[in-house]
Amino acid sequence: MNMPFSHLLVGSILRGLELIPLMLLMGWQGFLALVLRSDTIASQGPDGCKAIVRFDRRVTIGALALILPVMVITFGHQSMMMSRRPLEELGPFVWPILTKTHFGNVIVGQAALWVCFAAVWSRRATSPASMARGRGVLLGLGALWCLTQSLSGHSADQGNWTADVLADWLHLLAVSFWAGGVVVLALLVPSLMKRGEPAEARALLIRVLERFSPVAMTCVAVLVAAGLFNAHKRGVALFSPFQSDYGGLVVFKVVLTAVAVGLGGFSKFVVLPALRRGAEGGSASSAGQFRRAIGVEAGVVLLVMLAAAVLTQTPPAGNVSLTAGPMTHPPMSHPTIGPSPKEPSSMDQMNHAMPESMHH
Repeated sequence: MNMPFSHLLVGSILRGLELIPLMLLMGWQGFLALVLRSDTIASQGPDGCKAIVRFDRRVTIGALALILPVMVITFGHQSMMMSRRPLEELGPFVWPILTKTHFGNVIVGQAALWVCFAAVWSRRATSPASMARGRGVLLGLGALWCLTQSLSGHSADQGNWTADVLADWLHLLAVSFWAGGVVVLALLVPSLMKRGEPAEARALLIRVLERFSPVAMTCVAVLVAAGLFNAHKRGVALFSPFQSDYGGLVVFKVVLTAVAVGLGGFSKFVVLPALRRGAEGGSASSAGQFRRAIGVEAGVVLLVMLAAAVLTQTPPAGNVSLTAGPMTHPPMSHPTIGPSPKEPSSMDQMNHAMPESMHH
């Protein structure tokens, strides 16, 4: 495997390991605010409330515990690519990268948001009645965190505050609330349904689907609109997208999204009406159909997230080939204490070795 493709593979894996937990964090906070709400949590009884608190801990602690080391590894990996130096020789470059490059500034911002998110969440009491405490702050921090992801991708190639960045940010927020919400539906709601009587389980599922359906539909609409804009800006031809590797990946992601939307439509237009009719046997059958459909849908949206991670590391259409990689500049020389009149400083060379989105 050559170096450029290795970079693409490692970068995609790291991006996925950072994006997916972040989307789950945002999806869970959005689900708490827009779908479960305080009334639903209170109606679940002591056992159900404890299950929700445990789920909150597992999702939040698990996501934060995974993101932190991935951020550190990502910084080391990108720094090696930018400086063209092995890990043991990165010492002189760490501070300049953190303070004088766009990439380093974004990493610092992400680390600060990680600390703030963890601090706000940890101060929230563990009782179900207090789960709404700080929820708006956590949503705001998560939204800013998503913005840093947009500022470190292709959308920032033309500057930080552009329509490209805004569209990418809205796209990421929509994916987070929709895909993260689907994963929560698949993991939490069936567990809550098993703890209650059949009539209570049916009422819970009806309430959750009625609240989540408009959220999902809005997110999909934003996702499609922003996705079309992003694809156009990245040079993907509408009627011949397979002319580039990037366009082929976009088509793959669109197909996965369509499958997930179709499964969501099944829950809305088949399962929900059957539950509303209220027949005992039919309700049990519909609940079983929901569990199977939402399980498959959750698997598909995870693939959508992975495809999104790969796209962030793939050169846009019309740029370079998939195996060329985003960083193909010659290695830079060792840093010097001061620039000499005849040769550029180490920071000048470093900036030359970075893609546009890393040093605006």
